[in-house]
Amino acid sequence: TGYVATTHTGGILATVRANNAIYYRTPSLGGFFVHAAIAAGDQQVFNTATQTYSSGAERPVGVAAGYYAGPFRVGVAYDKNAADLTTKAVYGSFNAGFATFMGQFENGDVSASDDVSRWSLGAKVPLGAVTLKGGFTKWSDEDIKKIGLGLQYDLSKRTNLYTNVGKISGDGASDTAKKTAFDVGVTHAF
Repeated sequence: TGYVATTHTGGILATVRANNAIYYRTPSLGGFFVHAAIAAGDQQVFNTATQTYSSGAERPVGVAAGYYAGPFRVGVAYDKNAADLTTKAVYGSFNAGFATFMGQFENGDVSASDDVSRWSLGAKVPLGAVTLKGGFTKWSDEDIKKIGLGLQYDLSKRTNLYTNVGKISGDGASDTAKKTAFDVGVTHAF
């Protein structure tokens, strides 16, 4: 999700990393799994003006369940952040052999009185050492759309070259965001 062409919906306002958290992941139970996390309410909201953490925030809580077996993967998730804003989501993918198809839907709060829905569809098509990638996302309530295309060339099992292009459109996007962006790079896994 770090490339300019990513069409991941972004988790709305889900907690990405919480301070003082406890996390548990079950072993695979015939393909089923559950993840759960909870964190202390303090040390979650950083005030950049005072360079301190605010106290009295809500406890971030997250739980997910899913099934990964064979070509199918599906998961559902719930997250409540330190501001008591929630995100609910459904994710899935299917590996058809010649391509992997992915989709996600998220609904969540962006404020105490406003929630939004976001969805995306994507595909990866391996062609030998080359993998073609494509995706589309729509932020329904905000009228923002994005299309992303990418190409990855594997030099080895741990090193690849990549290039991506992404374009945001829609009345909800700012003029600054409505630019086409691209990246080119090398990835090496240690």
